[in-house]
Parts: sequence; C-alpha cells; structure tokens
Amino acid sequence: MRTLYWWEDFERRHDVRKYLKDVDGVDPEDVIMSPDRASEKKLTSTVTFPRGNIAPEGSVIKSTAIDPSVVDSDGVYRKVGPARVFRSERAAMGAIKSRDDEHKIKAGDIMVVTWVVPLGPVWKRCISLKAASSIFHMANT
Repeated sequence: MRTLYWWEDFERRHDVRKYLKDVDGVDPEDVIMSPDRASEKKLTSTVTFPRGNIAPEGSVIKSTAIDPSVVDSDGVYRKVGPARVFRSERAAMGAIKSRDDEHKIKAGDIMVVTWVVPLGPVWKRCISLKAASSIFHMANT
C-alpha cells in the first residue's frame, strides 16, 4: 500500500506546513490526521453507512444529516417509524410543503430520498430539503 510517508522529507511539504502554521494559524497535524488523532479530537466520519430493514444491503448518509440528539450513548442511531420514500428532492419537498393530511410529512416520519449519490468529489446536496425539514422539526417539537 502506498502512503504519504515518501513525502515526509520534501521541501515543499515543509514550506506548506510552515505556511499553515505561520500565516493561517493552523496546526499542520490537524489537516490530515490519522483515525486515532481524529478520535482524540472527537471528530467522526463525514459519512455513515446505515443498514436495516429500509436498506438491508446498506446505504450512505452524510453524518451531519443525523441530529446528534437522536444518537444513543453507544454512538448508534436507532429509529423506528414509517418510511416515506421519494425519488427526488423535489418530491420530498412537495411532501414537506403539502397541506394534504394524507401526503404531508408528519412528526416521526423517516424521509428516504433515493437516487442522490456521491459521485467523485461532488455530492449533490439537498440543502433546501435539509432546511425545510429542520423548520418542520422545530415547528413540531
């Protein structure tokens, strides 16, 4: 396995580390860190790979989309409730905004938006959906 250790003695690496520290005030050890150092800093993965009856073969969620208050002390998110599946952000937004009792999102519903996947360095963000669901959550608590 190839690692970045070969880069340890490069002059450019030392220049970048010095710039980070002197100009940006950033500890270079905090830019790319080992899993152990990340744990020490209380950092967690940016993605979560949940499995369950909704996604028995697994799925991927941006970790920041999970409200920390719903994660148990053992670090596990457990949720039981009706799943509402949408094929697009637009369809999910329609359910949030709906005034029809049969179609609108209710407190406790699990919203599943399919066909939104990470592709290369880009991950389509459902920002409007996140904002709308946050407002919905605040209004229903």
